[in-house]
Amino acid sequence: MRRLTFAGIGVYRPGLFDGWQANIGDVPGAEESPPRFPLAPLLRAAMARGAVTGEHHRGHWTDVGTPDRLGALDARLAKA
Repeated sequence: MRRLTFAGIGVYRPGLFDGWQANIGDVPGAEESPPRFPLAPLLRAAMARGAVTGEHHRGHWTDVGTPDRLGALDARLAKA
């Protein structure tokens, strides 16, 4: 079986967050307003319900997760 990875792009329906407290446990930030909590437990619960789909993007992908990588991409695109 081929394994792929989550690339960090997601489109989430509001219903994913219904009952979030039951899925994330006691984590720092959950009691804040607005709450902050990891998304992974919600996604795992949705996967267990068969409520998650994925797409295999076969085009070019660049991780721009840091200012340096974003700058490098900007420079490369400016030359194109």
